[in-house]
Amino acid sequence: MQVHLAIAALLAAALCQCSSATEATTELDIPSPVAVGATVTVKEKCAGASCPSTLKLDQARVEDASVFGVEGAQPGAQVTSLRLEALRAGSTIFRVRTDDGQTVRTVERTLLAAVPDKLTFAVPACSAPLLFGTDHTFSLGVNRFVGSVPLQGSGGVYPLAAEGAELAGPTGLSFKTSSRPTKGSIRSLVNSAAVPFEVYAITNVTSMTLQSAKKELKTGVQFVVDSKLLVGSDPLCADSFARTVTSETPSICDVVSVSGAVVNVLGRRSGTCTLKAVLSGSAVEAQSSFTIQN
Repeated sequence: MQVHLAIAALLAAALCQCSSATEATTELDIPSPVAVGATVTVKEKCAGASCPSTLKLDQARVEDASVFGVEGAQPGAQVTSLRLEALRAGSTIFRVRTDDGQTVRTVERTLLAAVPDKLTFAVPACSAPLLFGTDHTFSLGVNRFVGSVPLQGSGGVYPLAAEGAELAGPTGLSFKTSSRPTKGSIRSLVNSAAVPFEVYAITNVTSMTLQSAKKELKTGVQFVVDSKLLVGSDPLCADSFARTVTSETPSICDVVSVSGAVVNVLGRRSGTCTLKAVLSGSAVEAQSSFTIQN
């Protein structure tokens, strides 16, 4: 609770720089509060009729270097942006000199670093729970908060646990599903947020569909066909299983490329374009027709 009150007090005390509609205002974009371990960029934020093209920065420093580190500063030289890394929970004063070509001034801001105590997930628009193929890498959007205040910054630690999948990247936001069918979840370690999912093998797939989101398909123009796999009546959200897709009507349309579930097709002339898809290593196949118009 004390941390939440401290953040609220710092945000309420933030300086506001105002200007008339015709007068340019040049200021710094200094994101705060920042998640511990994350990095933010300090750069120009300019609004008005005649903004300077580039704001120069130098003499950047923090009062407590154990809370934030300053990256990108060059002794005796001006730069156009800086990076601040939150090293531990706490607050400190950040100062930097700015030069817009007309005025040189020193900007001072209070920076806050905090450890998240709440996560929220940006879940793909698909089924609930999410359905994936085995050995498939997927990503989730994760937002960090302390109380109701969003934490800024990229990188750093995301307090997550994965069951039925393993971390597939250094950021903690990419996961690779297990090599066997299972049920799993990605869950927060600091609150109750969780994303459940199920994993299916290629032998679990019962059918496949070929669909295009475009209503009108034209000659000389490529269009995308989605080869969706189903387990019973439930489509997989995503998978990495290989498909072979061919055109049964090569004079009407050609298959340009196949990347996972995405098939790029080129309409050659007006008529009925028929595609056939086979899920590699299985007996599952699909055939569908599309009308190509001039």
